[in-house]
Amino acid sequence: MDTRSKILRFLREFIAENGFPPTVRE
Repeated sequence: MDTRSKILRFLREFIAENGFPPTVRE
């Protein structure tokens, strides 16, 4: 599994748990 696939999978799981869009702080 390449890095890009890992990142995409992580993002999908994170969004599923926390909702989207996430809160953005600047």
